[in-house]
Amino acid sequence: VMCSYNKVNGTHACENEKLLKTLLREELGFKGYVVSDWGATHDAYNSAKAGLDVEMVGGPDDIFSKLPELVQAGKLTQEEVDEKVVRVLTAMYAVGQFDNT
Repeated sequence: VMCSYNKVNGTHACENEKLLKTLLREELGFKGYVVSDWGATHDAYNSAKAGLDVEMVGGPDDIFSKLPELVQAGKLTQEEVDEKVVRVLTAMYAVGQFDNT
């Protein structure tokens, strides 16, 4: 799923925990990963905590490059980052990207 750069109820979609965690994951049971639209990641901490897994790379803003600093500062746990990695790798595995073909 891709979150947009728009605000939903006053919060950027990629920083909206009610959207990404409560509705998408808990209520709808979504097991995949969430990627941002171009320019939709405004704050690394808020986006990561809200449930964003992957930032669409490119452009002048490379917000998720700050994740290691957030882990070192104790603001994010390594387990939170690992959950994001597992969701992405699981999707890749499911479509055969690790098959030797």
